[in-house]
Amino acid sequence: MGRLFLFVALGAVVACSGGGDTDDGVGEATCDGNAFTLRINGMSVATPTSGFDLDDHDTQSTDDSVGCGKVDGAGGVDNALSSLESSLSSFGLGIGGPLGDAVTAGDLVIDITVAGYDGGETDDCVLLDLDVNDEVVVTSVESSVTGGVLDVELTELPLQGEIDMGYGPMDVDITARAVVLSLPLAGSPVSVTNGLMGAGLPWDEPGNDKDMRSLVEANVGATMFPLVEGIMVDRLDLQPPGAASSADCDAISSALTVNATSL
Repeated sequence: MGRLFLFVALGAVVACSGGGDTDDGVGEATCDGNAFTLRINGMSVATPTSGFDLDDHDTQSTDDSVGCGKVDGAGGVDNALSSLESSLSSFGLGIGGPLGDAVTAGDLVIDITVAGYDGGETDDCVLLDLDVNDEVVVTSVESSVTGGVLDVELTELPLQGEIDMGYGPMDVDITARAVVLSLPLAGSPVSVTNGLMGAGLPWDEPGNDKDMRSLVEANVGATMFPLVEGIMVDRLDLQPPGAASSADCDAISSALTVNATSL
């Protein structure tokens, strides 16, 4: 499998100006110091009840156009990928699995460097750097730890490179959006077990011949594609950002379990 590159597009990148750690318990607060790096070393499709409310709307009716008429899990959880994977497996396809394979094989290396974490259950001022395949992606992104869990939100996370969906490696260019990471921090050195990553995966990106639709079509062939496309379109449960409630839904929600260890 080829290398799978991810480039993270964030809204604002800011440094903490107060309310976080202090050097001596007095003076101006800072997020600096106590740095460690987590490397994601495991990724798999999460259970149907796991995930996040990615669209900020708890859809409880098939008549609810805001939630694309797809009933959410408890608490508004959006995770259509879990059930979709079962349907795709009958065609020899998968989405979450190939991503996990890339991580396990070392073709996709995601490092998150955390600075300013004091080791407590709560820390409202930590800074994150994120490297992918040894390339610096973002630096000094403000985040926080609540109840021992590091929370990260990303506006976009384009997946660019190669992925093997079961029929050989192919070029891919899929821009995931509304990305959320929830990483329980534990131990010394720090590790993450059963963290979660949620994201919306667009189905058909106009003018992009390396999007999810193109990949699926290339893998199943012209004869079976209409059937598989119907399954995919029926599972779309997220609308484009800022869309009106009547807008067509264009993305499928996902939740992935992630593990990580300190370098």
